[in-house]
Amino acid sequence: MGEHSQSEPEFIYTPAYMTSEQDLKRTMDLENYHEILLSWRRLEVALVNIGNFPSVPDFASKARYGDLLVKERAVGRILNYFVGEDGHVLASDTDYAVQIPLPLLGKVPHVVGICSANTNPRALGAALRTGYIRDLIAPERIAAQLMETE
Repeated sequence: MGEHSQSEPEFIYTPAYMTSEQDLKRTMDLENYHEILLSWRRLEVALVNIGNFPSVPDFASKARYGDLLVKERAVGRILNYFVGEDGHVLASDTDYAVQIPLPLLGKVPHVVGICSANTNPRALGAALRTGYIRDLIAPERIAAQLMETE
């Protein structure tokens, strides 16, 4: 996709999930993280995946959230942000994932949500209720099921 848009990738050679706030801060101090942050600030289009909770892969949800996702009744996720049925994003004091901050995602003019054929309509609905997604690519069957329940 990058080749077709004449984009050049930026890489952070670290795990996607840190084990401590200190590790996350160290990652955020890296020069190439600052380059990625600058790119996130200039985004005009963002493609974000929509998925279920629980999900496979698990995205280290137990380490990042403990039992919060079950207690708060998470139904889905956008990127690695888990969401409740009403679209609220669940926050954890131990979530040290490296991903675009939500305030920056909220400023992107065109956020395209993409879900697969195994995405639960409840997860899709919750993701749409977050308010971040402005355009959607979804299997017709999933979209139709969501519309029947709304």
